[in-house]
Amino acid sequence: MSSDLSAPGTVFAMPLDEGRQGIGQVVHRLGDSDRPFYVAVFDGLHDDDDIDEALAQPPVLIALTMDALLNHKTWPVLGCRDIALDRSMLPAYREDTADPQSALVVDHSGERGKPADPELADRLQYWTVVAPIRVDKAFRAMNGDGEWDELYDELRPPEPDLTTGSIFGSS
Repeated sequence: MSSDLSAPGTVFAMPLDEGRQGIGQVVHRLGDSDRPFYVAVFDGLHDDDDIDEALAQPPVLIALTMDALLNHKTWPVLGCRDIALDRSMLPAYREDTADPQSALVVDHSGERGKPADPELADRLQYWTVVAPIRVDKAFRAMNGDGEWDELYDELRPPEPDLTTGSIFGSS
């Protein structure tokens, strides 16, 4: 396994309490190892032995984040697997332009963009890097350990028509 904790494919545990944990995976990185990366957290609570089963579940959280909780071993690395989430399922985002009457829709990487009609622009989130602790707190709240904060809503997987794949195709 690579010493690069944010390498795509890295699988990590998100401990909840004694014997219960979620499973997450680094699914895409924006460039070099010091750049933000996408994590997907998969449905259910799993044992270390259930990695492949966990990665077969649908994602319940998808976030562009940084590596603090991996580096500090709050999220222990369990290994590396093929990426379980197709990048085309990552969110597309809104990016404003100099013209207040127009906006762009950009893919998950920020590399592709095109004009967004007003209805679409109103439904898209802005491209935001979130602290990994927010991802952790959202996971905990989903599993009864803490209150759900409306800020966590932006971490839920995008609606099918707001994904990179649905707007830009799967290339």
